[in-house]
Amino acid sequence: MSAPTGQTSIDYVCDRKSDESKTHITYQAGQRLAVPEPGSLEFFLLERYRLFSYNPKSSQLYSGRVHHVPYPAHEAIYEIHEEGSLRLAGFETDAKSPVHAVTSPGVDVKVYALERVPAIRG
Repeated sequence: MSAPTGQTSIDYVCDRKSDESKTHITYQAGQRLAVPEPGSLEFFLLERYRLFSYNPKSSQLYSGRVHHVPYPAHEAIYEIHEEGSLRLAGFETDAKSPVHAVTSPGVDVKVYALERVPAIRG
């Protein structure tokens, strides 16, 4: 996977050698949208206040709080060049536009110490 940043756009490529599938999408930020409100689709898509990390050697899951100002949301302007690995992941790729696409230039975040997530016994 790579996502080199150009002057105004990002050129995302996911090239799977194991099955020779490739996804290639170029996108950039368009018109700025309103600050995402809690409960909105943009808020769900952009805002994250907890992260997770898995250590396969110890089979342990960790979690940490994340603090940041709200992400500035922008309309995503994109062009899909190849969509092979999207199909393999089960996404329908019949040349229709995505139902919804937003992007953000990002914000600075503060990540708090990770804590071990207790195993759930069932």
